Amino acid sequence: MWEDPYTHSQKVRKIFRQEKKARKEVEKDTEAIRDKHSLAITLLPETNEDIRLAKLVDFSDGQYMKAVDEAHSRPLFGEAEKVVEKSIRRDGKPMLKKDIAMKKSKERLQRDLRRSTRQKMDPFLQDTFDSSRKEQDGADVGVWLKRKRSRPLVSNQDTSTAENEELAENQEAPASIKILFCGSDDFSLRSLKALQAIQESTQNSSIESIDVVIKHEKPSGRGLKGHRANPIRDFAESKSLNIFSLDEEQFNDWKPPRTVDLIIAVSFGLFIPSRILEYARFGGLNVHPSFLPKYWGASPIQHAIINDDKTTGVVVQTLHPEKFDAGRIIAKSDPVDIEVDTTIFPPPITHPESPYRKLESKLGDIGASLLTDVIKNQHYDHVVQQRLPEIETGETRKRAPLLTTEDSRIIFEEMTGREVFLRSLVFDHLFCYRRKLKASKKAQHFVRMTMGPFRLPTPEEHKSYLKGAKESTQWIFVPHTSPVTGKRVKGKPGSVALQIRPDEWVCFESCTVAGKSKQNAKAWDQVDRKTVKLFSWDSEKGSK
Repeated sequence: MWEDPYTHSQKVRKIFRQEKKARKEVEKDTEAIRDKHSLAITLLPETNEDIRLAKLVDFSDGQYMKAVDEAHSRPLFGEAEKVVEKSIRRDGKPMLKKDIAMKKSKERLQRDLRRSTRQKMDPFLQDTFDSSRKEQDGADVGVWLKRKRSRPLVSNQDTSTAENEELAENQEAPASIKILFCGSDDFSLRSLKALQAIQESTQNSSIESIDVVIKHEKPSGRGLKGHRANPIRDFAESKSLNIFSLDEEQFNDWKPPRTVDLIIAVSFGLFIPSRILEYARFGGLNVHPSFLPKYWGASPIQHAIINDDKTTGVVVQTLHPEKFDAGRIIAKSDPVDIEVDTTIFPPPITHPESPYRKLESKLGDIGASLLTDVIKNQHYDHVVQQRLPEIETGETRKRAPLLTTEDSRIIFEEMTGREVFLRSLVFDHLFCYRRKLKASKKAQHFVRMTMGPFRLPTPEEHKSYLKGAKESTQWIFVPHTSPVTGKRVKGKPGSVALQIRPDEWVCFESCTVAGKSKQNAKAWDQVDRKTVKLFSWDSEKGSK
């Protein structure tokens, strides 16, 4: 037995705290390395053997870099022996001025080629000549050789259509392309799967490689201890694709680590600047779930549902270097019907069978199909795009910004029952404020209350609600009935038919008052109607 248990316990706890602190520092350093290099692997702890081997590595005293510089600065061509030639032609006659000028031009070009090094830009790839540029030795730069341009597909006006078609057929198709894909959600996952299917096709695959860029997952959940699952990351890891996980600040300074031919951004959430587009030979493409320019922005599907649009669609556009959703439309889908059933309570928005998820999945599949056609038909090529007609949707430009919590607020004085229902399809819950009169009937107490899901009553239910209902009725309890027999089902809480106006009702299943537990319809029906009223309230403007 210990003579002094408290002292020994104190020493043990001190050791535990020191070890815990050291372990946290190691975890912090490890996570910093993973974030810096965008690693998705587990890093093993450093061992003494690793330290010993690292010390044996000799990076030399600069001789290596000196040798590299000498190799880079070595002339491409050796100096030729100088031969003194007379200005006399082979036939013995003096050379003409044009012959002398041609000879000097040839000598100047040869001198420039000999003076060229690997560190200088290849003159054969230059399109223009800057006469003001001088070499270090003061000599004039010679005439640059023009790059031979390919013959355009579209000829002059005097060329016949048949000749244009023949030129298009004889145009050499580009080789397999390297794609940089930027995405973040289930909608973009369908496009990535379509591209991966093209790459894995055994016959003449038009895609050589696919690199993936995703936004770094932000902490979420209680205590910010968890991370939301990223479907793009999971799929890319399963296919062994290169993944670059970046936050917004890192993306602003990031550049592709290797050359790419095409950048494809689908529901990425970040603007692709011209600085990154310049790395791609064919620029960039975007799959957008609306008929642009209508609903340009981050939430086109949600705004189409909220605004009660009957149809929507998908377009494939080029990425504009300065604006969101302002590129040229090169592919467009047929109109897609937006189907909603107002007489049933919809499942949660995260459920695959919810109206929003079903529409998102449908548009995602259509967008993936459009993108596949664009890639296979090489519509990403600037030369090919010149032959494509301009696509006009006939829609006016309208923004669809990212939805906020304020968009889920119910304004009973301004909204109809259908507007409340449509808004509930893109939010898990809607909220309003409950006003409660205290015993003195002078002081008022305001609390926030979330409600949902919602549905609209059938015509038969609406008629039954109107019987004997007054403006002060506010709500009616609706028992749950079987959709097959039409009889009341015991054990089900039912719903509440809320009176928005004297002749308009909307039903909801449950609600939660701030600071209290969730209430079902039966519990809510027992609230005293004389002391409680639902309304829209703005903390800055006060009661409406």
